[in-house]
Amino acid sequence: MKKTTSLLLIAFSAFANAQFFEGFENGVPGIMEQSFISGNTSFIDFGISALNVDNSLSETNSAVFFNAMETNEVTTSLKTPILDLSDPELSLEFKYFQNQKTENYANLLSVELSTDAGLTWQQITTCNQTGTNVILKHVDLGTFNPTATSIIRFNCMQYNSYLGFPIAIDDISIDYHTTFSNNTSKKAMSIASNTETTIYPNPSTGFFTIATTQPFDMTITDSNGRTITTVNEIESETTIDLSNFASGIYFAKINSIDRQEVKKIIIK
Repeated sequence: MKKTTSLLLIAFSAFANAQFFEGFENGVPGIMEQSFISGNTSFIDFGISALNVDNSLSETNSAVFFNAMETNEVTTSLKTPILDLSDPELSLEFKYFQNQKTENYANLLSVELSTDAGLTWQQITTCNQTGTNVILKHVDLGTFNPTATSIIRFNCMQYNSYLGFPIAIDDISIDYHTTFSNNTSKKAMSIASNTETTIYPNPSTGFFTIATTQPFDMTITDSNGRTITTVNEIESETTIDLSNFASGIYFAKINSIDRQEVKKIIIK
């Protein structure tokens, strides 16, 4: 499968099912709104040009929060348009990265929800350093009672650019995701159950074959939402080796040309 085809598959599958999706491939802020809360000479950068963010978190570009005021505290934000998030099954997922520069120091990404079109805000999750790994963050929105006039915003608080590296985010998605816990979104599992993808043997000792009727890309995450491995441009079948990982429940997120699936896999 050619690279151009792969990019089309990911973009199509993400937008086909998602209630909201922004991958920043057409620039920052994309369909979101950029605001300066304090220190308005900081900026949210398009692409990967900030220190220690060498690669995009997904595809070609990511949003990078960069403190241009050096030792001053600055806060910038990206926020969604007004969305109808009243369905309690909806959840938020996004990719996040902040490598460590100074021990016991980190910039802070705070994600907030407004249920009254931006008049008031409540914090729904925070993110600090990730080390060298990209984190897939998952938030069940139903816990916070969103409404038909909801907005989500990402606030980046950066205190000192000499002490902390920039924060990068990507692939912001609001959808019927599988919940990465002991509870599973019923709608997400219903969507997955109507697909033609098979995974076998399952459970297994770590070797799984994934087969479907059309080309696909796949990301494996653990029960905490952390990405374990990503496999791209699979024609119809592949075998993965997870035998080095601990026993437990994992999730295969599969993007094909007309659907996005989430399959549970078990290492015994």
